Amino acid sequence: MENKSEKINVNKEELKKRLTPLQYQVTQEAATERPFTGCYNKHYEKGVYRCIVCQQDLFSSDRKYDSGCGWPAFNDVLDKGKITLHRDASIPGGNILLLIKHPERIRTE
Repeated sequence: MENKSEKINVNKEELKKRLTPLQYQVTQEAATERPFTGCYNKHYEKGVYRCIVCQQDLFSSDRKYDSGCGWPAFNDVLDKGKITLHRDASIPGGNILLLIKHPERIRTE
């Protein structure tokens, strides 16, 4: 899929078949995986991290660091024009959530 800032059509039924229940809940229903449980927390292979829903490039492994919080942390995104940041007020201290622009709900943390 090309990385363009255009509406991304998300077929919820197709996503339910393609994603695990946790992946669907995190990307479509604003759930959060438990800290220190995700496969990318201690993953340091070189490359690009992509959105699991639309395959848009999000982060370079060169910008990944261990924040100690239990979730993957990056100090920059590949293209600021294709994402939006929101503070998650559902937990004390609140994470900054990264959302792909335009879809109804596609989220990463």
